[in-house]
Amino acid sequence: MASTISAGTTSGTAIAITGDTTGNLAFTTQAGTYTQTLPNATGTVALTSSTQVCQAWVNYKGTATRGINASYNVSSVTFNSTGNYTINFTNAFVDGNYCAVSGVSYDLTTGSGMTVIKIASQSTTSMTILGQTNTGSSIDNALNSIAVFR
Repeated sequence: MASTISAGTTSGTAIAITGDTTGNLAFTTQAGTYTQTLPNATGTVALTSSTQVCQAWVNYKGTATRGINASYNVSSVTFNSTGNYTINFTNAFVDGNYCAVSGVSYDLTTGSGMTVIKIASQSTTSMTILGQTNTGSSIDNALNSIAVFR
């Protein structure tokens, strides 16, 4: 027999714990569901995550043959124009108040200065980023990495 226990709220998000008679527990929060099978009724429980702490991430090529190398919760990356990309999420966020961090590779022998990624816009289903040099020129970086936390 399955049962659910409401364990309170954190920042307006309910935490639910669901268990059954075979020792399976599921902890559900806004960040995802974590499951654990208990060997018996006593002892320490180590949780394994069925979702990731990082809510979305992508590593993609921005030059030559553009494409996604690897990703989580990113359905596609759309090339809009030089240095301008839209990252489309597989599963929508609850709101657009997330934090994105980035890293890029840039061959300094082919250009001058350093390059940065700026967030142009962000919504629940996508975000648009701009690759620019330190002088403000648009640039396609060879390798881009974006991680999104909420």
